[in-house]
Amino acid sequence: MSDQVVYICTVTGAENGLPDLVLPISSFQSRRRSGTDSYLKVTSPSLELYDAAAARPDGDVVVTLAHLVNGTVIPQGEVARVNFGDLGFSKEANAQTVTLSGTKQVTYASPKAVAPTSATSLSLSGGKWRAGIAIPDISINPGDTVTVGSASFVAGLITTSVSIDSNGNVRSTMGLSEA
Repeated sequence: MSDQVVYICTVTGAENGLPDLVLPISSFQSRRRSGTDSYLKVTSPSLELYDAAAARPDGDVVVTLAHLVNGTVIPQGEVARVNFGDLGFSKEANAQTVTLSGTKQVTYASPKAVAPTSATSLSLSGGKWRAGIAIPDISINPGDTVTVGSASFVAGLITTSVSIDSNGNVRSTMGLSEA
């Protein structure tokens, strides 16, 4: 049985009377906070989808984590969702990309206690804890109490950075910073 982590970018279309648009992802970065603007930037290697994305200015840009199991995509949940903000493109000799970015204010109202299993680092700087996580955990939200080793803190900022090469290999990190 083959199981691969995949990330899916969707630009919702219902707000513009269109179907949703799915874009391939070469990288994305997100910053999630509670009660203030969160941010998402997605880079796609599909310049030909620029016009289709531009036709959905009132939609949301959503990145979803999924597993590809024996050819079947099994969605696990959203990594980030923002209002469609900026759209750009780049044409270079060997690469053409589309970038989408936006912000959205979200309040996470049900904090919980979490203990990430793939923590790779823990540091204390300026009186605040920071933890690095090797595999992004979409169940962790701003406001959650995070325990890594002997340290516990309330997550105020969650950053996720993912890059995907042309062979589908995923490199990812997640950072948790104390509120």
